[in-house]
Amino acid sequence: MATEEETQSVVCLNCSRRVSVKPKLTLLGFQAFQCPSCSADVVYPLAPQYRKSYQIATPIVMLMTLIGLWIGKPLIPGFGFAFMVYALLRDRALVRGVKAASTTRS
Repeated sequence: MATEEETQSVVCLNCSRRVSVKPKLTLLGFQAFQCPSCSADVVYPLAPQYRKSYQIATPIVMLMTLIGLWIGKPLIPGFGFAFMVYALLRDRALVRGVKAASTTRS
């Protein structure tokens, strides 16, 4: 699990250098740090505990919405659901970026 106290060895998405940093968690659970090599602000994929929570909660909300529509009492998911979907989609793009940066460096 990534917390603010743990130092991680990560690949900067800007300069593709491997650096050791202490990432900070953003509001949605993304890991953010400043690259010591190029001074760029880098956002890394979701911390594992946030990713798992979003992966569990999103289908549950979707299922509850569909059941509500089926019985005639629709549930409006709200902003929390939209934030979870956004976080999962952004996480997917960031994971691809990290894999691309790691393979070009190797």
